[in-house]
Amino acid sequence: MLSRLSRGLLRFAALLPLAVSGCSTTAHLPKAQAPIPANWSKNVSSGTDSSVAFSDQQQAKEWWRQFHDPVLETLVDRALSGCADLKAAEARVREARAQRSVNVSNFFPHAAVDGTGQRTRQSRAVQQETGVAGLLQPLHQSMFEAGFDASWEIDLFGATRESVRAANAQIDLQSAAYSGVRISVAAETARNYFELRGAQSLRAVLAEMVRSQKETVELLERRRAAGTIADLEVTLSRGTVESTTAQIPAAETRIQRAETSLAVLLAQSPDSVRVIVGDPPVSTDYRIPVTVGVPSQVLRVRPDVQQAEDGIEAATAAVGISTAELFPRLDIVGGVGLRGQEKADLGSIASKYWSMGPAVHWPILDIGRVLGNIRVQRARHEQALHAYEKAVLNALKDVEDSVVAYRDTQQTQESLGLAVTQYETSLKMSQSMYQAGTKDYLYVLESERLLLAAREAKTAGDTAVATAAVALCKALGGQWPADAPMPQGGTASTQKGTGT
Repeated sequence: MLSRLSRGLLRFAALLPLAVSGCSTTAHLPKAQAPIPANWSKNVSSGTDSSVAFSDQQQAKEWWRQFHDPVLETLVDRALSGCADLKAAEARVREARAQRSVNVSNFFPHAAVDGTGQRTRQSRAVQQETGVAGLLQPLHQSMFEAGFDASWEIDLFGATRESVRAANAQIDLQSAAYSGVRISVAAETARNYFELRGAQSLRAVLAEMVRSQKETVELLERRRAAGTIADLEVTLSRGTVESTTAQIPAAETRIQRAETSLAVLLAQSPDSVRVIVGDPPVSTDYRIPVTVGVPSQVLRVRPDVQQAEDGIEAATAAVGISTAELFPRLDIVGGVGLRGQEKADLGSIASKYWSMGPAVHWPILDIGRVLGNIRVQRARHEQALHAYEKAVLNALKDVEDSVVAYRDTQQTQESLGLAVTQYETSLKMSQSMYQAGTKDYLYVLESERLLLAAREAKTAGDTAVATAAVALCKALGGQWPADAPMPQGGTASTQKGTGT
C-alpha cells in the first residue's frame, strides 16, 4: 500500500508542473520601445577628422594600449588588479551566482535527518489528581526517535521558475555592472594620468619661463649699472618673474592631487605612484585613432544599457513571482523513522513509523495584499522600461558628444600649437627691437606674457585631447576584447531563462 501511494503521489507531482508549464504570468507585459537609429547624426558622421573612423566593426583591443605609453599601461593594469571598487563589483557577481544556486535548489525536495533522546519525570501531584489512570503511568519515561523528513513544493504556477529567472537577471546585471566599473577604473586611471602629465608639463613650462625671465633680469641689471636704462625696466622684469613663479605652486597642487587619485585607484601609496610615473615624456601628443561602430553595436556593449535591459528582465520576473501568489501552493510532505521508549526499541519493526501526503496553502483571504503587490511590481516593471529607454538615449548622446569633443579639442590643439610658434617669433623680434633701441621694453614684457599664456593653453589643450580620447573610448563601452577577464564563471547570458 505504501509503495503504490508513494508512486502515485510522485507521478502526480512530476506531471502536474508539465501540464501548466506552458502558461506564462508575464507574457502580457509591454516590451521596451527605444528608438535606435541605424546611423549616427550627420553632424557627427560627416566630419573629416582622420582620428575618428566610422565602421561596422568595433575596435577589438584594450584602448589604453593605443597611446603606446608604457607608464599608462602599467598604471591601468595595476588599477584593474588592485582597485577596491572592482574587487567589490566582482564579489557582487559571485553573490548573485550564489543566490541563483539557492533559488534553483527550490526545484528539488528538501530533506532533513532528525534524532532526539528525551528523559522526563511526571509530577506526582498531577498523577494523584488524575486518579487511578494517572497512578498506573510510570513516574519516569524515556523517548528516543530517529527519522527522515522531506518536503517538496511543486512549482505549479511558476514562482520558482520566475525566482530563478530573476536570479539570472541579477547575474547578468551584476556582470554588466562589473564591466562598467572596470571601464570606469581604466578611464579614471587614464584621465588622472593625463592630468598629471599635463600638470608636470605646465610646471616645466613655468620653470623654463622663470629661468628665461631671470636671465633677462640679470641682463637688465647690467645695463642699468652701465647707465643705459632706468630702474623701471628692472622693476617690471622682476615683477614678471615673481608673477610667473607664483603659478608654480598651483601646478604642484594639481600634480599632488593626480598622484593621490592614482594611489587610490591602484590601492598603493603616493610614493609608489611617483616611482611608476617618473618624469614626463618629451612629447605630449596623445591623439589616437578611434573606430566608432554603428549605434546598435555600441549599445550592445555599453554596460549601462546592458544593466537597464537586465533590470527589465528582473522586473518581469518579479511580476511573475507576485502573480504566482494568486494561486494555491502545493507541497508534498512526508517522513519515515523509528520511535521507542528504549534505545533497543529503535531496532525493532514495531518502532517504525511513516507519513506522506499533500499540503495546500492558498492565502485566499489575503487577496488584497497579493493584488497590491502585483500592482507594485507592474509599476516597477514600467519604471524599468523607461529607465532602459533613457539609458539608450543617454548612451547615444554620450557617444555623439564625445566624438564632437574629441574632434574639437584636436582642432583647438592645432591652433594653439600655431599660436605658440607665432608668439615665440614675436618674442624674439621684440627682444631684437628692444636691444636695437627701436621699441620699448613693454613690448618684450607683452610678448613674454602672450607666449606664456599660449604655452599654458597648449599644455591644457594637450591634456584635453588625451582626456577627450579617453571619454570617447569610455562612451563606446570600453571596446573590450572577447577574452577580457571577467569574474569566475563569466557572464550569465548563456544561463538566462533557466527554469522559465
